[in-house]
Amino acid sequence: MCGRYTVTALRNEIQERFDIPDEQVDLEFGEYKPSYNVAPTDKVPAVYVRDGKRRLALMTWGLMPPWSRDPKEGARFINARAESIHEKPAFKESLPHRRCLVIADGFYEFKAEGRTKRPVRYTLAKPGLFAFAGLYSLWKPRDTDAFPPSCTIVTTEPNELVAQVHNRMPVILPRESESAWLDPARLDYENIKHMLVSPTASAMKGYFVNPAVNSVKNNFRELIDPFDYGTLFG
Repeated sequence: MCGRYTVTALRNEIQERFDIPDEQVDLEFGEYKPSYNVAPTDKVPAVYVRDGKRRLALMTWGLMPPWSRDPKEGARFINARAESIHEKPAFKESLPHRRCLVIADGFYEFKAEGRTKRPVRYTLAKPGLFAFAGLYSLWKPRDTDAFPPSCTIVTTEPNELVAQVHNRMPVILPRESESAWLDPARLDYENIKHMLVSPTASAMKGYFVNPAVNSVKNNFRELIDPFDYGTLFG
């Protein structure tokens, strides 16, 4: 599971990393702000394809299936298991036509120590922006003609590093696979499932961070600083 993550880059850094010119940025993206503690139902930066071009958007984290009636239902679908996304009713409609890159630069998991939970932040070994494999949906509320996009993050089996703390992790796409994940010609699950794997443990690093991460109300830069709980990763 991925229930909290970070995206601390500025807008221009995101556009440069994912090759998005200004004219391909959705108007609503003007509301974007870096976040040190992204939580479910937050609006998050994501890349999708429309009319053959990459676009940058803000999407609500928590996919709203097209058949939903309750706007709160999206909170149930912040993650989608890689092994079953082609079967689950909430995701199988989005899988062929609405894949996206959910932009991040780290994610949190929480190591239980008695009654306390010590947050661990995971990043690439060479820190920087990366993309979670994501799906998105366009859901039409009853009282408006708008179709606010919402998204989910695909999860998979953890590598040896993350497995010390949790039994799932988000799919971090290799940079060379990002275009293939977005490719609208890849309609079949069999043509994309090979991408839904964890990176090697050596490609990542993890470190304890401030316990203030435990509260979604906290969102400040110091949350991502190393915090001395003792040695976990040697």
